[in-house]
Amino acid sequence: MNIESKIFENSACLSDNEIINYRLGKTSDDELHKIESHLIDCPLCSDAVEGAEMLDANSLKDDLSYIREIEINNISHFRKYSFIYSAVAVITIIAVTALLNIFNQPYSQKLFNRYFEVYPDVTVHTRSSGSDSILAEAMLFYNSGNFDSAVEKLDEIKEVSNEQVDFYKGVSLLVLDKPTEASEALLPLTKNKESNFYNEANWYIALAYLKLEKNKEAISHLNNIKESYDYSDRVNEIITEINVNE
Repeated sequence: MNIESKIFENSACLSDNEIINYRLGKTSDDELHKIESHLIDCPLCSDAVEGAEMLDANSLKDDLSYIREIEINNISHFRKYSFIYSAVAVITIIAVTALLNIFNQPYSQKLFNRYFEVYPDVTVHTRSSGSDSILAEAMLFYNSGNFDSAVEKLDEIKEVSNEQVDFYKGVSLLVLDKPTEASEALLPLTKNKESNFYNEANWYIALAYLKLEKNKEAISHLNNIKESYDYSDRVNEIITEINVNE
C-alpha cells in the first residue's frame, strides 16, 4: 500500500463501509450524526459520498475504490505543486539572504571584491631539477585555478628567500580567503624596493589588509606605490573611499 492510500486508513476520514452504509441508509442515529458532522468539515469525504450517491447499490462496493483513487490523485497533485512552490520560496529566501550579505559587507570588503584580480603568471618555466622544477609544477596548478595544490607545491621549496615563491603563494592564499597568511607571505617583499615584485606585493598586501578591515595598514602599503604608473589611479581611488567612509 502506497503512502497516499493510507490517508483515509490512518486519519479520521470515513471508512469505505461507513460510506456504503450511509449511502444505503444503514447507519444508526449516533453514526449518522457523526458522519454528517464529519462531512461538513471534510471535502474529501464529501466528494466520496457525492460520488457514491451516483452509483447503483450493486456496484457501490467495487466503484468506491475508484472514487478513492481520484481523491488520492488530487492530493498527490496538490502535494506536488505545494513542493514546487515551497522550493521556489526557499530559493528566493536564499537569493535575498545572499544579496543582503553583499549589501551589508563592510566597505573595505567591498573594495577588496572590486579590485582583487588574480595576478598573471610571469615566471619562466623550466624542466630542470630542484626548486625550479617544483616552481614550474606549482605554477601549472596556479594557472589551472587549483590554488590549494599550488600552495602545497610552493611550500615544498625550501629556499630561504624566493621572490616568486613568496609572491605567488601570497596571491594564492588571498584567493583561498586566507588574508592573514597571505600578508605574512607578502610582507618580506614589501621591505625590499629592489624586489621585482615590490609594487605588486604592496598592492596585494594592501588588499589583504582591506579584507581584514585593517585600513590603516592598507593605506600604509598603498602609499608605497602611490607614484607607481601601474597602480597610482587605483591607489588614489581606494584611499579616497577609505577617507570618505571613516
